[in-house]
Amino acid sequence: MAELDAPPRRRDAVRNLERVLTSAGELLDQYGDDLTMEMIARHAGVGVGTIYRRFPNKDALLEELARAISESMLAAGRADLARADGTGLRDFLRTVGHTMVRHRGHAGLLVGRGSAAERARNLEALLADLLADAQLHGQAAAEVAVGDLMTIIWALRGVIESTADVAPDAWMRHLDLHLAALRDHVPSTDTRPALSARQLERISEIQRPRR
Repeated sequence: MAELDAPPRRRDAVRNLERVLTSAGELLDQYGDDLTMEMIARHAGVGVGTIYRRFPNKDALLEELARAISESMLAAGRADLARADGTGLRDFLRTVGHTMVRHRGHAGLLVGRGSAAERARNLEALLADLLADAQLHGQAAAEVAVGDLMTIIWALRGVIESTADVAPDAWMRHLDLHLAALRDHVPSTDTRPALSARQLERISEIQRPRR
Protein backbone atom coordinates (compact mmCIF):
# COMPACT_ATOMS: atom_id res chain seq x y z
CA MET A 1 0.00 0.00 0.00
CA ALA A 2 2.85 2.37 0.84
CA GLU A 3 4.31 1.91 -2.64
CA LEU A 4 0.94 2.75 -4.25
CA ASP A 5 0.82 5.99 -2.27
CA ALA A 6 4.39 6.94 -3.19
CA PRO A 7 5.20 9.44 -5.99
CA PRO A 8 5.72 7.90 -9.47
CA ARG A 9 9.49 8.43 -9.33
CA ARG A 10 9.65 6.60 -6.00
CA ARG A 11 7.56 3.73 -7.37
CA ASP A 12 9.87 3.45 -10.37
CA ALA A 13 12.89 3.36 -8.07
CA VAL A 14 11.36 0.57 -5.98
CA ARG A 15 10.51 -1.47 -9.09
CA ASN A 16 14.00 -0.93 -10.50
CA LEU A 17 15.57 -2.10 -7.25
CA GLU A 18 13.40 -5.22 -7.26
CA ARG A 19 14.40 -5.98 -10.85
CA VAL A 20 18.08 -5.44 -10.09
CA LEU A 21 18.03 -7.74 -7.04
CA THR A 22 16.04 -10.42 -8.87
CA SER A 23 18.43 -10.25 -11.80
CA ALA A 24 21.44 -10.44 -9.51
CA GLY A 25 20.12 -13.62 -7.92
CA GLU A 26 19.31 -15.24 -11.25
CA LEU A 27 22.67 -14.37 -12.78
CA LEU A 28 24.62 -15.48 -9.72
CA ASP A 29 23.33 -18.98 -10.40
CA GLN A 30 24.96 -18.87 -13.83
CA TYR A 31 28.10 -16.78 -13.38
CA GLY A 32 29.01 -16.84 -9.70
CA ASP A 33 31.91 -14.56 -8.84
CA ASP A 34 32.33 -13.61 -12.52
CA LEU A 35 29.08 -11.66 -12.44
CA THR A 36 29.48 -7.96 -13.24
CA MET A 37 27.34 -4.90 -12.61
CA GLU A 38 26.98 -4.42 -16.38
CA MET A 39 25.54 -7.92 -16.76
CA ILE A 40 23.04 -7.25 -13.98
CA ALA A 41 21.99 -3.95 -15.57
CA ARG A 42 21.37 -5.57 -18.97
CA HIS A 43 19.37 -8.40 -17.44
CA ALA A 44 17.30 -6.00 -15.32
CA GLY A 45 16.68 -3.61 -18.24
CA VAL A 46 18.15 -0.59 -16.47
CA GLY A 47 21.20 1.56 -17.10
CA VAL A 48 24.34 0.57 -15.24
CA GLY A 49 24.45 4.11 -13.86
CA THR A 50 21.14 3.42 -12.13
CA ILE A 51 22.77 0.58 -10.24
CA TYR A 52 25.91 2.52 -9.36
CA ARG A 53 23.84 5.37 -7.97
CA ARG A 54 22.41 2.91 -5.44
CA PHE A 55 25.40 0.59 -4.93
CA PRO A 56 29.07 1.63 -5.07
CA ASN A 57 30.19 -1.88 -6.05
CA LYS A 58 29.05 -5.47 -6.53
CA ASP A 59 29.74 -6.40 -2.92
CA ALA A 60 27.31 -3.73 -1.73
CA LEU A 61 24.67 -5.00 -4.15
CA LEU A 62 25.09 -8.61 -2.99
CA GLU A 63 24.92 -7.48 0.63
CA GLU A 64 21.55 -5.84 -0.15
CA LEU A 65 20.39 -9.04 -1.86
CA ALA A 66 21.34 -11.07 1.22
CA ARG A 67 19.57 -8.55 3.45
CA ALA A 68 16.41 -8.56 1.32
CA ILE A 69 16.22 -12.37 1.29
CA SER A 70 16.74 -12.51 5.04
CA GLU A 71 14.19 -9.80 5.80
CA SER A 72 11.55 -11.41 3.59
CA MET A 73 12.05 -14.70 5.42
CA LEU A 74 11.96 -13.08 8.85
CA ALA A 75 8.82 -11.11 7.97
CA ALA A 76 7.08 -14.40 7.20
CA GLY A 77 8.27 -15.75 10.54
CA ARG A 78 6.93 -12.74 12.42
CA ALA A 79 3.55 -13.26 10.76
CA ASP A 80 3.66 -16.91 11.84
CA LEU A 81 4.48 -15.87 15.40
CA ALA A 82 1.61 -13.37 15.48
CA ARG A 83 -0.89 -16.25 15.25
CA ALA A 84 0.24 -17.35 18.73
CA ASP A 85 -1.21 -20.85 18.26
CA GLY A 86 1.95 -22.98 18.42
CA THR A 87 2.18 -23.62 14.68
CA GLY A 88 4.48 -20.73 13.84
CA LEU A 89 7.73 -22.63 14.37
CA ARG A 90 6.66 -25.41 12.04
CA ASP A 91 5.56 -23.03 9.31
CA PHE A 92 8.64 -20.83 9.64
CA LEU A 93 11.03 -23.76 9.33
CA ARG A 94 9.19 -24.73 6.15
CA THR A 95 9.59 -21.16 4.91
CA VAL A 96 13.32 -21.40 5.64
CA GLY A 97 13.48 -24.59 3.58
CA HIS A 98 11.63 -23.07 0.64
CA THR A 99 13.87 -19.99 0.80
CA MET A 100 17.00 -22.13 0.68
CA VAL A 101 15.63 -24.06 -2.28
CA ARG A 102 14.76 -20.89 -4.17
CA HIS A 103 18.23 -19.41 -3.64
CA ARG A 104 20.21 -22.65 -3.70
CA GLY A 105 22.32 -21.69 -6.70
CA HIS A 106 23.80 -18.61 -5.08
CA ALA A 107 23.37 -19.12 -1.33
CA GLY A 108 27.06 -19.90 -0.92
CA LEU A 109 27.98 -16.45 -2.26
CA LEU A 110 25.61 -14.72 0.16
CA VAL A 111 26.08 -16.63 3.43
CA GLY A 112 28.37 -14.75 5.77
CA ARG A 113 28.36 -11.58 3.69
CA GLY A 114 28.40 -8.11 5.23
CA SER A 115 26.08 -7.87 8.22
CA ALA A 116 25.74 -11.66 8.50
CA ALA A 117 26.26 -11.60 12.26
CA GLU A 118 23.31 -9.24 12.70
CA ARG A 119 21.13 -11.37 10.43
CA ALA A 120 22.08 -14.46 12.42
CA ARG A 121 21.16 -12.75 15.69
CA ASN A 122 17.81 -11.67 14.26
CA LEU A 123 17.11 -15.23 13.10
CA GLU A 124 18.03 -16.70 16.47
CA ALA A 125 15.88 -14.15 18.33
CA LEU A 126 12.89 -14.99 16.16
CA LEU A 127 13.50 -18.71 16.59
CA ALA A 128 13.56 -18.22 20.36
CA ASP A 129 10.15 -16.53 20.27
CA LEU A 130 8.70 -19.15 17.93
CA LEU A 131 10.08 -21.94 20.10
CA ALA A 132 8.59 -20.44 23.27
CA ASP A 133 5.20 -20.26 21.54
CA ALA A 134 5.51 -23.85 20.31
CA GLN A 135 6.44 -25.06 23.80
CA LEU A 136 3.54 -23.15 25.33
CA HIS A 137 1.14 -24.99 23.01
CA GLY A 138 2.73 -28.41 23.36
CA GLN A 139 4.30 -28.40 19.89
CA ALA A 140 7.90 -28.64 21.16
CA ALA A 141 9.40 -30.36 24.19
CA ALA A 142 10.66 -28.17 27.02
CA GLU A 143 14.23 -29.42 26.51
CA VAL A 144 14.45 -28.13 22.92
CA ALA A 145 16.72 -25.08 22.52
CA VAL A 146 17.47 -22.54 19.81
CA GLY A 147 20.75 -24.32 19.15
CA ASP A 148 18.76 -27.42 18.17
CA LEU A 149 16.75 -25.39 15.69
CA MET A 150 19.82 -23.85 14.11
CA THR A 151 21.29 -27.33 13.72
CA ILE A 152 18.12 -28.42 11.92
CA ILE A 153 18.41 -25.44 9.56
CA TRP A 154 22.05 -26.26 8.73
CA ALA A 155 21.08 -29.89 8.17
CA LEU A 156 18.28 -28.80 5.84
CA ARG A 157 20.74 -26.86 3.74
CA GLY A 158 22.89 -29.97 3.39
CA VAL A 159 19.94 -32.13 2.38
CA ILE A 160 18.80 -29.55 -0.17
CA GLU A 161 22.27 -29.30 -1.70
CA SER A 162 22.65 -33.09 -1.85
CA THR A 163 19.23 -34.07 -3.22
CA ALA A 164 17.90 -31.09 -5.22
CA ASP A 165 18.77 -32.46 -8.66
CA VAL A 166 17.28 -35.91 -8.02
CA ALA A 167 14.62 -35.53 -5.31
CA PRO A 168 13.95 -31.80 -4.85
CA ASP A 169 11.30 -32.34 -2.16
CA ALA A 170 13.35 -34.73 0.00
CA TRP A 171 14.10 -31.94 2.48
CA MET A 172 10.40 -31.74 3.39
CA ARG A 173 10.34 -35.29 4.74
CA HIS A 174 13.61 -34.64 6.55
CA LEU A 175 12.09 -31.57 8.20
CA ASP A 176 8.86 -33.38 9.10
CA LEU A 177 10.88 -36.05 10.91
CA HIS A 178 12.65 -33.36 12.89
CA LEU A 179 9.38 -31.60 13.70
CA ALA A 180 7.92 -34.85 15.03
CA ALA A 181 11.02 -35.35 17.17
CA LEU A 182 10.84 -31.80 18.53
CA ARG A 183 7.26 -32.37 19.60
CA ASP A 184 7.38 -35.93 20.90
CA HIS A 185 10.95 -36.77 21.86
CA VAL A 186 12.55 -35.66 25.10
CA PRO A 187 16.35 -35.95 24.79
CA SER A 188 17.88 -38.46 27.17
CA THR A 189 20.22 -37.23 29.88
CA ASP A 190 23.29 -38.76 28.21
CA THR A 191 23.00 -36.67 25.02
CA ARG A 192 25.19 -33.63 24.56
CA PRO A 193 23.59 -30.24 25.28
CA ALA A 194 22.26 -27.97 22.57
CA LEU A 195 24.66 -25.51 20.98
CA SER A 196 25.15 -22.46 23.17
CA ALA A 197 24.76 -18.85 22.06
CA ARG A 198 28.55 -18.48 22.02
CA GLN A 199 28.97 -21.60 19.90
CA LEU A 200 26.35 -20.35 17.46
CA GLU A 201 28.20 -17.04 17.21
CA ARG A 202 31.50 -18.80 16.54
CA ILE A 203 29.93 -21.00 13.86
CA SER A 204 28.47 -17.92 12.19
CA GLU A 205 31.92 -16.32 12.18
CA ILE A 206 33.49 -19.40 10.62
CA GLN A 207 30.92 -19.35 7.81
CA ARG A 208 31.88 -15.82 6.74
CA PRO A 209 33.87 -15.81 3.52
CA ARG A 210 37.55 -14.96 3.80
CA ARG A 211 38.57 -11.88 1.77
